[in-house]
Amino acid sequence: MQTTKPMINKDRTIDITCPNCQGTKAGVPISVFRDLQGEKTVRCTCGETFLVRLDGRNMFRKEINIRGAYTNLTKNLPQAPMLVTNISLQGIGFTANRDHRIETGDELQALFILDDDRCTQIFRKVTVISVRNKKIGCEFVDADRYDPKLSYYLLS
Repeated sequence: MQTTKPMINKDRTIDITCPNCQGTKAGVPISVFRDLQGEKTVRCTCGETFLVRLDGRNMFRKEINIRGAYTNLTKNLPQAPMLVTNISLQGIGFTANRDHRIETGDELQALFILDDDRCTQIFRKVTVISVRNKKIGCEFVDADRYDPKLSYYLLS
């Protein structure tokens, strides 16, 4: 069964597009879903059944696998390797390659090179938002700054 991941619109609705017929039902209130996490089964008028997964994020997040490094500025620790697993205009998610002392609220310096034609280098300060074992969620310190290179990468 196929899964679609619609973005949540500012008016707290989603637009559900059938992966079979490409028919779209626009403006579906997210209140019809009991929670914002997990998958819900949907049946299209064409008869296709598929899953809709809501993640409650404000920005599109692109799944990637790019090696990089981070430095914990809060704890003044040396550089350590990481694998960046997702990226958006607002932040990154990564997996620490070894045991770490990262805590929510820490400020890190992240460095990695995008897998685009220009091999764009990303060197940004981030604030740790979530820590789940070795999976770390971060927000760019300057998330309100428009980054045209990152924006172009997310669209490609």
